[in-house]
Amino acid sequence: MRRSPLRSSYTVAEWGDGMLRTVTYRGGRVLSSSLPLTGPIEEQGYEVTQRLINLRNRRQVAGSLIVILPSHQVGFRWMERVLGRGTTTLTDAEAAQMMGLSANDVVVASQTYPEGILVAACRKAFLLSYLSPFLKAGLSVRKVVPSLMGLWACISDASGEPSTLMEIRSPTNGLIRVSIAVGSKGVPYRMHSFAFQKEESGTLVTELRRVLAEFQRMSGESVASLFLAGDQGVDEEVLRQIEQRLDLRVERLADRGWGLTIWENLLALIGEQVVRNGNILSFPLPEPEPSVVIRQTWERVTLWSALATFLGLILALIFNWQNRSVAAAVDQLNRDIAAKRQLLARLQKEIPTARLESLQRLAYEKGDPRHHPLDILYYLSKSLPKSVWITELSYLRGSQVVIRGTAVSHPGVTDAAHSLADLRLPGGSRLFAEVQTNYARTVTSGEKTQVEFQITAWLKERTPLIGGRMGLR
Repeated sequence: MRRSPLRSSYTVAEWGDGMLRTVTYRGGRVLSSSLPLTGPIEEQGYEVTQRLINLRNRRQVAGSLIVILPSHQVGFRWMERVLGRGTTTLTDAEAAQMMGLSANDVVVASQTYPEGILVAACRKAFLLSYLSPFLKAGLSVRKVVPSLMGLWACISDASGEPSTLMEIRSPTNGLIRVSIAVGSKGVPYRMHSFAFQKEESGTLVTELRRVLAEFQRMSGESVASLFLAGDQGVDEEVLRQIEQRLDLRVERLADRGWGLTIWENLLALIGEQVVRNGNILSFPLPEPEPSVVIRQTWERVTLWSALATFLGLILALIFNWQNRSVAAAVDQLNRDIAAKRQLLARLQKEIPTARLESLQRLAYEKGDPRHHPLDILYYLSKSLPKSVWITELSYLRGSQVVIRGTAVSHPGVTDAAHSLADLRLPGGSRLFAEVQTNYARTVTSGEKTQVEFQITAWLKERTPLIGGRMGLR
């Protein structure tokens, strides 16, 4: 673990050439790692995802991620302004058209300088497959920077001295991949990538001489210094030839970094420049291919379908258990009802029929309002005329009711008899089956003359009463 002057928390990462390299800045400390990828090339993406998840779980990856793209996978083109005039921005379609590429197949990024625009293009399919492990690991990608642009930011200054940057990648399938940038005043005017076999190291000198000659013809300036990034796979003799034949002063950038290996040092340098220079060229996150979207959607649908099926099984088990509980409760209730019916049948056999009928009749009589004197008096008070007063009410055996009272006149007694004959219960049935007027006589007391009367009425259902006569005076 080393220390950095920066206090930001971020991670710089790249993978390829059989390695996954990360450099993490956290609170001024630097954590670097180089993890070998042992699987086949077509399976390394999955291996990178798993290793990134392990690093994230061990808190060796920060929340902000800067992804470094291999420069040989990116095409560059410098576009100058004419007579100081020209557009300062380009659409993706315009930039792709100027580079002779299809906007549907590439992702384009650009960086504007006072002298013109630097356009970079990367195949969309490669960018998706390269970024996929980082996204699947749940990391937040902030910048996608070509390695050559990050390294160029390390050597560019405002002094204006022309410089050359050469990035050399380790052999892959016997090929050494080289990317060259030449410029001055911090502007990379000429960028070129090529590959050669290890035994053909002389090609490196030839290509570098050609690039320098093109830059000199274009700008009229000669380059005196060469910054070397990663010299694995190149013989020291070739590097001495570059210094002698091309008259260049060679400086290795790996000596400036904070990592433990050459490329860890270079990643550390790139990360610092990206954090300090927010306007550095960076690719946007590309839109996924339709086939990828369909596959991801299908995976989500499959996952949710499986989850819904699982939940359906759980609910079915719960409902089945509840149905069984309800069925058991219903069966128990039916058994209780059957037991009570058996008990009722046994009691009916044990209790004499006459006694049972007597009890039923008693219950009926007690529950019938017509056998209660207060109820009878209530119905009488509602039906008799206001000119009639009841002085005595007798309730005799055989459902016989005797009513005595006074009236203002004889027609009042007649009206009272008719009212009793027509008296009906709320259900519509008559209260009395027969009504008779026993007497009606005129009585004079002082200056007051009244008619005393007696009316006998029989209830419609004549049932013998228990308890004899009941009277209410």
